[in-house]
Formats: sequence, C-alpha cells, structure tokens
Amino acid sequence: MKTAIKRTVLAGAIAAIGLVPTMSSAQLVGSDINVRSSQLTRYKVMQLSVPKGELTRQQFAAETSGIRSCADVRPMAKELGGTVKLKRGVNKRVSAKPLLDAIEGLEIGEATRVYTSSDKHFVLVMCGVS
Repeated sequence: MKTAIKRTVLAGAIAAIGLVPTMSSAQLVGSDINVRSSQLTRYKVMQLSVPKGELTRQQFAAETSGIRSCADVRPMAKELGGTVKLKRGVNKRVSAKPLLDAIEGLEIGEATRVYTSSDKHFVLVMCGVS
C-alpha cells in the first residue's frame, strides 16, 4: 500500500514538474489562458508646466527647446518656477485623444511643442515606451 501511494505521489510530482515550464511559457507568449501581460503600448510622459504670468509662450518655447532627455525636465522646472507631473501608463484605452496625438511619433527624450491652457504653458516629454 505504501509503495502504491509513493508511486502515485511521485507520478503526480513528475507530471507537475513537466507542466510548470509549459504553463509559464504560455504566459510569456501571451496565450489566451492565463495572460498576464497587456499587448497595449504604454507611454511614460512628463509634463512641464509654468504659469502664464511667469514666461510668455515664446520664452517658454525657447527654454524648453533644449530638452534632450527626461533628466532635463526637473532641473528646468526648478529654474523656471514650474511644476512637473509624471504620467505613467498613458495608452489608447484610458487616455484622451489629444494627449495621444501630441505624443505620437516622439522619440524618447523629445518634447512636444508648447501648449497653452487658461492658466499655464506646458510641454510633454516622452520618457519611455513599454
């Protein structure tokens, strides 16, 4: 009896060992079963804003034309008296079309043109794509 139980447990363990690599590779590939990753492109974007009264649109455009990476954004915000917002997970499912249109085609580290709202000027900087 003990031998039969040991064989059954051993057979189950061997079967489980054989299935684990198969199951995890199915998750990595993105099969319909146990999909854990999204095929949706997500962007990481920083928004650098300054109040309208601090700089004109042209001055802000001249200052931000030197942005070459996301590492440039925070020091520039401090220098200009602006603010920075980090937007993670920007994607087609949850983000506004104007935002997506603005960042479409940007390279990593590249800034958009200057946009103006009722109280501020701002640019968006592409920081990453996943």
